Amino acid sequence: MPKYELKIEESFLQSAKDGGVPLRVSLANRERLSGLVSVVGRYDLNIDSDGKIITILKKEIFHISPQRQLLDEAFFSAAVPDEVPAGKSRVQDEFLARYIKEKTLALLRMTNGEELRGVVEGYDGFTIALKTSRGQVLMYKHGLCCIAPGYRRHGREDEQ
Repeated sequence: MPKYELKIEESFLQSAKDGGVPLRVSLANRERLSGLVSVVGRYDLNIDSDGKIITILKKEIFHISPQRQLLDEAFFSAAVPDEVPAGKSRVQDEFLARYIKEKTLALLRMTNGEELRGVVEGYDGFTIALKTSRGQVLMYKHGLCCIAPGYRRHGREDEQ
């Protein structure tokens, strides 16, 4: 990772826990859970859902949506790179940095077929923060299949 590395997942989940913000968690099997974060572990997350504590392995989580924004623009702007440092470049870093810089609408397709559209706010080694029409979303990279421009391109078929 470049020198502007963020700790998005840690900050996002800690803000949700400290603020008592309810989360909607989407799992790999398309199951959805809602509740409050009670414990954040390195590999798992405990959610208090209707009085029951549910332990979820992070590798099973595809994305998390809070009821309100948890990370503000100041959090991301403090680490926005002008460019990826030479010699430390990875294609993924360059690609995501460009989406952030240009505020391009992105389509993120998950391995389970779900799709989300939004503007990439930031990323770290394991997650991407996305601003969608429904609010902020924390997406785990392990659940991503591909990222593409979020707008539809009109081809010759549409012009006829």
